[in-house]
This record gives sequence, structure tokens and C-alpha cells, in this order.
Amino acid sequence: MPSRILLRALLALALPTTAAAQAPHRADVVARIDSLANAMLADTVMPTAGLSVAVVHRRDTLVMKGYGLASREANVSMTARTVHGIASITKQFTAALIIQLVEEGKLSLDDTLGALLPQGTAPAHWRGVTLRRLLNHTSGLPSYTDSPSHRRRLERWGRVDRDSLLAWLRADSLVMFAPGTGFYYNNTGYWLLGYIVERVTGKPYGQYLRERLITRLGLRSTAFCPGTYEEDQAVGYAVDSTRRLVVAPRGNASLAFSSGGLCSTVGDVVTWTHALASGRVVSRASYEAMTTPAALRSPRRMNYGFALISETIGTHRVIHHGGASAGFAARVSHLPDDSLTVVVLANTGGVNEKRLADNIVRAVFGLPVVAGPPPVVDLPTTAVERAALVGRYAVAQPDGRRREATVEDVGGQLMLRLGTDTPRRLRRQQGDVYVTAGPPPTQRILFDVHNGKATGFILDHSLRPLPASRVE
Repeated sequence: MPSRILLRALLALALPTTAAAQAPHRADVVARIDSLANAMLADTVMPTAGLSVAVVHRRDTLVMKGYGLASREANVSMTARTVHGIASITKQFTAALIIQLVEEGKLSLDDTLGALLPQGTAPAHWRGVTLRRLLNHTSGLPSYTDSPSHRRRLERWGRVDRDSLLAWLRADSLVMFAPGTGFYYNNTGYWLLGYIVERVTGKPYGQYLRERLITRLGLRSTAFCPGTYEEDQAVGYAVDSTRRLVVAPRGNASLAFSSGGLCSTVGDVVTWTHALASGRVVSRASYEAMTTPAALRSPRRMNYGFALISETIGTHRVIHHGGASAGFAARVSHLPDDSLTVVVLANTGGVNEKRLADNIVRAVFGLPVVAGPPPVVDLPTTAVERAALVGRYAVAQPDGRRREATVEDVGGQLMLRLGTDTPRRLRRQQGDVYVTAGPPPTQRILFDVHNGKATGFILDHSLRPLPASRVE
């Protein structure tokens, strides 16, 4: 009779463990990634012209290739070497430059705009805003790319110098919320961070970026986006009202600047991500700070650090960030505990590149892919629960103004009216979380209830939540 130890060893050889049995074969993983990318190209609701995808697991490059077309007009295939606009992934580079200056003792995260900007140029509502609040989008400043009036002005501008845009931003005296009390994804903050880099270093942002990051890391295809499409660059597309792909308006890198003006390739973004996470760009302690969610002076929990978002897929920690422009969508996801990096660059604005990146992560670990958002439910409410939410509210807008909102109980159903819009029924999802019924886009409402009465709510637009406070 074999010993128990020998028997266990024989069984271990004959029967793989549950984890090993669930781990997909490399060829199957690659096939699943190809299938996911091609399905995104074939989507008739939100078509995509082309994709560049990189998937690196430990030291194994599972995928580094293109799908679809970089230019439909010239019939140019997408490759891993195709240059894309990476939009807000630019913010990681800007945050890293600021952190480097902090590590060198030239800045502090608690430095204020009042101290850092030229004397007399910081308006009163800017003066106490710190670098930390700019980095994690808790400054309360309106975002110059989100206000309709701001967008109309931007469309009229061509190339613009820093001082002209700074003067325009200074003239906007409104704020969305007091610094540290809320979160709103903010391009103004990262534009100001690039301006501060120039003031502290005495060099143009682009030059300093090349010297400190691009050249040192060997990022051969990363630079400010050119004003016209070049031979190796993807043409950007948009989806029109008939679901057809049309060439998108060219972005203005001088306006996007340090908040979103860079172009790159999937290979360069992989190199950048590995360097940042490994301590080659900033210290490991600083990288930990960059991936630590912002702390708010409110009950709301955040997942945003300094240009990096921390979430989970299953049991796997994911550090990620995306970028979106009229003609491009970008996503980089890094799983530090699993040594996995996924980069998706699409030359079509408005597509759900995050879903593709997340599903690629799921494919690597043999998890089921997610086809769409979770189903909407309609849980019952009591008269007392409805009464706690009924009232008038003031909703902060992207330009800092306020919009009136009302919640009413109509025949046992909660109705939300924003301004003069048609009232929409609120459907309870869980606790104090509701969604609006009716035609899309569906809006998510998170009420803050204290002592049996709502003090406000969050109109949740993902990274651009609009805070509302009760008006007595």
C-alpha cells in the first residue's frame, strides 16, 4: 500500500487543481481577445473603425497588433505601430512631472494656486486650491471643456497661447463646490498643472516632457498630436445619427495641452505603464499615492487618485485610466498583483473601450465576459422612504451655475424634474440609489439621507458627478 504522502502526490499529478483547471490555455486566451476585438469592430450600434491592442502578461506579449482600419478612405490597416490620440491618458504624464518636482523639493502637494501663479493673477476662488486638489479633481473649479458656453468659445479658437487661455479661465468666477467637498473630473485642473510645470522649470511643457520622460524611457512615438494627420497616424472617426462612421473634427492639441494633447502607440503606453508602476518614473511610495483614492470631506467614497483609478475585476486589483476625444478612445489597465497590462486604442470617439479592456482582463483569467451594464430593477418604496426624498434641490452644473431640480411623490411613484425638462420616474436599485426611467440616457441618482431626510444627491455621470443640495 502506498503511503498517504505518495498517494497525495500521485493524485496531484493526475488531477489538476481547481485554479489550474480554470486557467485558460494561451492560445485560447489569444483567440478570445481576437474575438472580442473583432466583435467591437462589427458592432452595428456603435461601430469602430479600428483598434490597436496590446496585452502583456508577465513577460509574455499575448497580443500586440491592430484590427480594422487606420484610414477608411485610404484603406490603411491598423497596426500596433499606428499612432492614436490618447486624450486624457496625457494626465498621467502631467501628474508624474508634478510628483517628480515634489520629490525634488521644488513643489509641495499642499502648495496653493495663490502662491504658484504670477502675483495678482489668481482670482480669490483659486487662491486656496492646492496641487493635491488639482491632481485628484476635488478643486471645485469648472472644467473648461465641459461647459456648453466654453465649448462654443473653444470651437472658435485656433491655436492659443497659455496666457490668453489663463486670462479666460481666471475670468470664470463660479465654482461647483468648495475644495475637498466633492469630485468632478476636471480638465482645467490639469491644464493649470501643465502651466505650473512651465513656471517652475522655466521650459515649455512639451520640451520638459521630452527631456524628463519621453527620451529617458525610449517612447519613440509619443508627442503632442500634430495639427494634421500624418502617414503613421490613425484618422479619427465619429458615429453619426445614422450609425455611420464619419471623419471627426481634428482635435486642437494647444487647447488640450497637459490635460489631453498627447498622441502615442500601444507599445509606448505599455512601456510607460511598466516604468511608472516599477518606480522608474517616480518612487514606489509616490506611485502608491497616485493610486490611492481621494479622500473627501463627505461620506462619498472615491476611486480616483492622481490620474489613476483603482478598481477590481473579480478579485483582481486594476489600476486604469481612459481618454476620449471627438475621434479617439483610449484605455490602459494595469494589474500590479498579476503583472498584466492591457492597452486599447480606438480611432473612433464614443466607443466603450473600457468594456473591451475589462473583458480582455476577464479573458486572461478565464472569467465570463460582460456584454453590457447590469439590468435595471424597480424595487418598491414606502411612503416614508419617498417622503424623505421629496423636495427642491440645486444641482451644480459644469460651468459652476446651479440648476433647479424637484423630486415629487406622484401616486406612489417618485418623479424627478431637472429644470424645465419632462419629469422622469425614479426606479429604486438598492438603498438610496435610483435610476431614471424613460428614454436614454439613463441617469443614476445617489441620495444622501440623514436623520430621515435627504440633504442632497449626486447626479452620477461616471467621472463627472453633479452634486445637488436641498433648497429649504
